[in-house]
Amino acid sequence: MSVPSPTDPVAGSEVCVICGKGTSNGRGYMRLYENGRPVELCCPMCLKVYEERVARKKAEDQRGGEREIGWDEKW
Repeated sequence: MSVPSPTDPVAGSEVCVICGKGTSNGRGYMRLYENGRPVELCCPMCLKVYEERVARKKAEDQRGGEREIGWDEKW
């Protein structure tokens, strides 16, 4: 999985990369590591959204698409 860019201000902090909910002090659901950086997720629904965005990004990259994943999007 390859997602948040190194310039993404949310990646690596203690908030969910999908919805922005705090994940500090063990309140998070899951922490993934992407290129050595932690990617925090607060619940199974955010994990699903994260995986869908990664899959969409990979598909667009294979087609040569220029579209960026909007990590600042809220659901």
